Amino acid sequence: MRRGIEIIMLVIFGGFLLQAALEDHGTKTVRRYLWWGAGTAAFALLVLLGPPGLPVLESLTIYAGLQFFFFSRMYGRADCHAFFCCGVLLHAYGGNLKTCLWHMLVTFFFLGVVQLFKKNVNGRGNLKVPVALVPYLSLSLFPCLAMLLGAGRGLPVTLIR
Repeated sequence: MRRGIEIIMLVIFGGFLLQAALEDHGTKTVRRYLWWGAGTAAFALLVLLGPPGLPVLESLTIYAGLQFFFFSRMYGRADCHAFFCCGVLLHAYGGNLKTCLWHMLVTFFFLGVVQLFKKNVNGRGNLKVPVALVPYLSLSLFPCLAMLLGAGRGLPVTLIR
């Protein structure tokens, strides 16, 4: 039964994240209810897979602070919500603050590579034309989650933990 609920929550999370990525790609805006849905599914997974202890709650609080008070000046609020919801999901599967920061690094690496090929980067390293970040963020969640799950199974992936 627990495995079934886990799968349902993952599908709900993925559906909300996919819809957010599509909206961000199409209109550069994301409706707030998508983050409520994705966040609720991620928190349900966090509780389902092991009640979060104090270290997990501290890590998520620090990550939320970084996103909403520091990084929100660099990119949109929807991107902060997306990173935080993904951070909760990563914590549900054993991640920590370092894992969340790796997710951010992978996201901006993907964004940078694609935008360099599209010649959308100016001499100062900034984008000439702003692009939607949530699609890159969504895609970068998969390798980070795969590395995290692989590290949990004894694979030699220590960078992400």
